[in-house]
Amino acid sequence: MEEKIKIYLIIIFLFLPSVFYGEDTWLNNGKDIVQDSENIKAKDGFGAQLWLINPGDFFEKWNTPETPKLEVTKRARRNVPISTVILFVNPGVNNKSKCDIIYNILIKKPDGEVYANFKDVEVWQNKPAPLKNTIQLAAQNIGIMIENKDPLGKYTVDVLVKDRVKNVELPLHQEFIAE
Repeated sequence: MEEKIKIYLIIIFLFLPSVFYGEDTWLNNGKDIVQDSENIKAKDGFGAQLWLINPGDFFEKWNTPETPKLEVTKRARRNVPISTVILFVNPGVNNKSKCDIIYNILIKKPDGEVYANFKDVEVWQNKPAPLKNTIQLAAQNIGIMIENKDPLGKYTVDVLVKDRVKNVELPLHQEFIAE
């Protein structure tokens, strides 16, 4: 069973756009160091990524031996859902060996008005930390669906991931075009 887990973790690392390398370093395809960007950040050993995806069966396949396909998107069509994906690595643990990570998410319409605003969404709370340098999917990810009444154009997604044990906050940003 342990070998299957190790193989699975290696496969997960291979499919992700980046993997965590060290204290504050992500690697692109396991090779080149990636500097912090709008949607990928690391600080004090804790790292987080924000992606917008066409969900398909990604969430159902995350905890299975089959490697899920991360269909990253920058576009949304009316009445077709896209999802945020928060990935994290190397969280802090409290004196009970549990994590306490949350995020706030603010989505704005093309005119700057608030489309959605959620506070204290669970990333990983009251759970043991994943293995060191193992990328984990947040427990709760937000779906977005542009309805007929919603304006078309550029939407912004701002996320503040908070590791409350390590006292680290990572601001992440993505944009998409509703068409």
